This record gives sequence, C-alpha cells and structure tokens, in this order.
Amino acid sequence: MRPGIWLAAAASLVLAACSGASSPGSTAVSPPSSEPPTSSPTSAPSQARASKAPVATPNLAPGVIRVFNLEFQPSAIVAAGDLIWAEDHASTNRVYAIDPETGATSASISFTRPCDLAAAFDRIWVADLDTGRLVWIDPASKEVGGEVPGLHGACGVQAVDGALWVAVNDGLARVDPSTGAVTTKKLGGSAFPGAGDPLWAAGYDSGDLLRVDTTSLDVKRTVDHPGGAKEGPPLANGFGSLWVGGSPDRVYRLDPKTGAVGAEIAATQATRLLVTADAVWLTSYPNGVIERIDPTSNQVVFRTKPGGTLNGITEGFGSIWVAETGTGRLYRVDPAATGLAP
Repeated sequence: MRPGIWLAAAASLVLAACSGASSPGSTAVSPPSSEPPTSSPTSAPSQARASKAPVATPNLAPGVIRVFNLEFQPSAIVAAGDLIWAEDHASTNRVYAIDPETGATSASISFTRPCDLAAAFDRIWVADLDTGRLVWIDPASKEVGGEVPGLHGACGVQAVDGALWVAVNDGLARVDPSTGAVTTKKLGGSAFPGAGDPLWAAGYDSGDLLRVDTTSLDVKRTVDHPGGAKEGPPLANGFGSLWVGGSPDRVYRLDPKTGAVGAEIAATQATRLLVTADAVWLTSYPNGVIERIDPTSNQVVFRTKPGGTLNGITEGFGSIWVAETGTGRLYRVDPAATGLAP
C-alpha cells in the first residue's frame, strides 16, 4: 500500500511504486477533451456514497474542532469551492467530494490508482499512477472532463508558475493546463515537485533537492538534503524560504535561491507541509502528530496528537483539515490553536 504526499506533499509516503516504463521525452499531446472520456471505465463518475455521521466524542485531541468518520481511507486532500476533495489509493482507488459541514460524500470517481491531487485553474487534477494520466474533474459538475496521457508513473501533482508539475518515472513533467502539452525533464529517477515558487523538487530515491527553471526545465541548483533524508522529503515555499521536511526531528528553512540552510527547527518528522498566511503546518504519518510552525520565531507553537497515520493537509472554510488514512478519518483543526500537547 502506498501510504501517501505530501506532498503537498512527502514522496516517500505518497508513492510505494514508481517503477516500470521509462518516462517520456518532450511530447505534445492533444488538449484535454471537453467531454468525459468514454474509453476508460475507470475515469467515469460512479454513484456517490454517503459517509458516516460525524464522530460524537468529548475526547477530541487539543485544537481539533471536529472529526468525521469516512467510509474510505483518504490520503491527499484539497479544499476547493464548497467541498473537500480526497483521494483514496489505500483501499478504494477513488476520488471523493466531501461536504465540510456534514462529512457526507456527494460524489466519487473511480481511478486505477490515484496518486495525489491538486486544485488549480478551476479544476481538480488527479495523477493516476498506473495508467500514466493526469485527469481533471470539473468541480461544479463533479464529473471527469478530460485527461492528459503519456505521464508514466504519474504522482505528486502541484501547480507552480502557470503550469502543472508531475513526478514521473524518470524525472519531472510540466503540463500546460490549457493545451495539455507535456514536456518532461529526465533526471534519472522520479522527482517530486514542491508547492510554491520558485520550483524545487525532491529526488524520490536520493532525497536531493533540485531547483528547476520553470521555462527551460533546466536544473539550476542541486543540494543534498540538509538532514540526510532520502526518498523525496516534502517541500513547500513561503515566507521567503523553502521549507524541507523528512528528517526525524527537524524541519529546515532554506534560502529558495541557493538552498543554504537558514534555520533548523525542532519539529516532528514531516510527511506533508502546508504554508498558510501566517504559519507552516505539518502532518506526521509515522507519529500521528499535527504541528504549526511560527515563521517569525522558527518554533513549533502548536502540537496535537490525534494519532493514527496522518497524511494530507489543506486549508479551507476557516480551518485546517487533516486526513487520517489508516482508519479513514477527517479532522477539522482550529488554525489559531496554540499549546504543545505531549
């Protein structure tokens, strides 16, 4: 089972298998169709399923406002429009639309093996690893609108500088959201794009950090992971810095141009990183912990431990949302919470 991205996402936990056919070269493809695909039954919408009622318990972890029990196992999540979208590669291989007030599922769409998703350019984009496609969903109709093929081992999708960036088997691919044109940079192995500009990517097998020019796709700088982490640590840009997770007890703050370390922050091992207007948040899959870092003090100012295998994280509807993959839960967290729960 692929436990999950960061990623924003962490590549080490978003991809259990990124092997097989070599990645494509620079290729132009047909624009995404305006009609749902008819040749692939796995991309057609299916009947929506209602999720369980909200968990009613007085024993919520500190800072957790509400928790929903779901009938699937969410990994990556993203808030868009009036819904939360979640992909489940752990059990059902579907993407779900969730009502943030009730936890009810209003739509579900079948994939072969979803491997992260992103909301950008008025669409929901889903990387389908086994079929090598980037599929887009219309958030209004909740139906598949088209796809971009030819992305072997597609995973870890991010939107940066007007394009979509996807980890592929042998490197990193850029997808034009308007035309569907694909350009691939071969890097000798999958590279997972981080969130935010400038574009940095993390080598899945090496943990190397690569600053990539978004126009030429040239690698402008390569630096070792400052903590020695391997297998694609999570990356995110914000507050004039590149934030890097993956170490057992540190989050690193780097200069986004040079990759020089500006600060080492004592924190739980980060699986995914999320930059908001006033903080950097992390989830820890192996430790069941959520933390908030104050970028002014470079300190963790909030820690809570709902437990389980915490994975995807997103911001929306006045809250922070965290997916728990193992038992299928969705946590709603107070974005202003403070305190360091043990």
